[in-house]
Amino acid sequence: MTTLVAAQRNGIATVPVRLVVRRGTNGGRRQDAAKVTIVGPSLCAVAAVGLSLHSRGGGGRRPTNRAQPASDSPNVRSHYTALAAVGDTRGREDSSGVPAFVRSPEALDEQVLSLALPAIVALCAEPLLSAIDTGFVGRLPNPALSLGGLGVATTIFDFVFRCYNFLCVVTVPLVAKAAAARRVGNLDGPDPAQITGRVVGLAAFLGIVTWATLVAATPTALQWAGTSEESSLGAIASGYIGIRAAALPASLVNTVAVGAFRGQLDTVTPLQVTSVQIFTNVVLCSVLVFGVDALGIPALGVEGAALATAASVWLCCIAFCTLLSRQGLIAWEAALTWPLALSELQELVVGGAAQLLRTLSLQAVLLEFTRSVVGIDGGGLAVAAHQVALRIWFFALFALDSVAVAAQALLPVAMTSSGTTPARRVALRLLGWGFGGGLLTGSLIFVTAASLCTLFTNDPSVQAAALPLIVLVAALQPLAGLVFTWDGMFQGLTDYAYLAVAMALSAGGTLAVLQVDQLSGSLEGVWTCFALFLGLRAAGLAWRFWGPEGPLTPAPIGKAATALSGTERD
Repeated sequence: MTTLVAAQRNGIATVPVRLVVRRGTNGGRRQDAAKVTIVGPSLCAVAAVGLSLHSRGGGGRRPTNRAQPASDSPNVRSHYTALAAVGDTRGREDSSGVPAFVRSPEALDEQVLSLALPAIVALCAEPLLSAIDTGFVGRLPNPALSLGGLGVATTIFDFVFRCYNFLCVVTVPLVAKAAAARRVGNLDGPDPAQITGRVVGLAAFLGIVTWATLVAATPTALQWAGTSEESSLGAIASGYIGIRAAALPASLVNTVAVGAFRGQLDTVTPLQVTSVQIFTNVVLCSVLVFGVDALGIPALGVEGAALATAASVWLCCIAFCTLLSRQGLIAWEAALTWPLALSELQELVVGGAAQLLRTLSLQAVLLEFTRSVVGIDGGGLAVAAHQVALRIWFFALFALDSVAVAAQALLPVAMTSSGTTPARRVALRLLGWGFGGGLLTGSLIFVTAASLCTLFTNDPSVQAAALPLIVLVAALQPLAGLVFTWDGMFQGLTDYAYLAVAMALSAGGTLAVLQVDQLSGSLEGVWTCFALFLGLRAAGLAWRFWGPEGPLTPAPIGKAATALSGTERD
């Protein structure tokens, strides 16, 4: 039997791995851990080291007199089939079918590494494009103003992209379940190629509509971000938006393509295509931002960065569509006729609703931060420093999210195979990983803070303004590691409603405090509110973990397992 598991978090589907379970001749089970090979540029070399392990577990007859756990019911099994990937490098089971990582802390540590290492490579690709633009624009003649305009524009695009992250989040399990059914001979279910085609068609439609809307509503969007087209800052941001918005249809199609490949157990192709996209963006930025006199190419500045990004996104889209077609993973007629199959996309809509609410709450806070920073000074110095610190924060965020990937994968399996108490032990060790990862990233950021400033700009004033913010980013990393790990746990246990409500409440509290002039009127005050936002999120998630009603709360009547399987068990 082949089980597909694919976790998701914040719109980015994580590394799916095939878990092969073979029935032995004696009725036992033998689990072969997945062997993942990442093929790509040197960026992937480190990840490959952690993925080269391959072990095979022993079987054993399952006792016939053992009560069948409620989580073995078909509904629960099919539910988790597309939720978590278990590439268990120590994938042995005992006679009761309990995975090794549930019983052994050492096996759990190896399992976390096997999932987290490739996730770092994949997750860090998203913020890299904006960071590339920031790095080149920060070396223009007026870096403070240029970075400030770019910061406003990228904040608007971050908001747009995250509003649509449900396209990838929900595509992965939809395709995964359909593909898994086909592999075991069930041809009566949905065709994964049809699903991919419909979602690609929907994504292209949404991208075109959003492109037209954003271009038409650019003045309004800039006002939301705290500036206007008449200002120098707004003029730079408007030019960037007008060019990069042309790639919105391609960006949303790329999001679906990544989900479709990962749903088909293919993580190599998205990494390869993304690597080519990043390389192309670097080359085009170096040419278009500064110009090449020998070739007669003028220096386009910030607009050159926008053009480079848009071109690399469209190149990525062409590559994805070509590969989907060659591998027979998309039905293009379904892409053209998706409006006739809206009822079949209901799961996509329902699954994305809670994610969208959570995303909107988060982006509302980030947008208000940008509005406040823009109002601090008219020269763009504060916005430039804010942009540099925010890019570093996002890089650290995606690195720490790799632990959340493991949490999404392992918690559902631990819960369904062993119950609440063992799952909670796994969760506590995962929290240790998250906190330890935060300590590591925080230490690295603190030690290299001055060097990180020079990577993004050569303006001494911007470097001086950004340095204390980067130090604060470093100090927040341990708490961030806990928050992101908790997020991954509760998403793995499909506690989406609580996550959405908790994010909304944290956002509301932060926005209320941000109205205090003493805080919103200074860069340090705005980032103090940023730290408050993280603290409120941590408080809400800690309550869910240690409180009386959480999905991991041990209870005599088995509340956690009841929520998952509809049957009381400890």
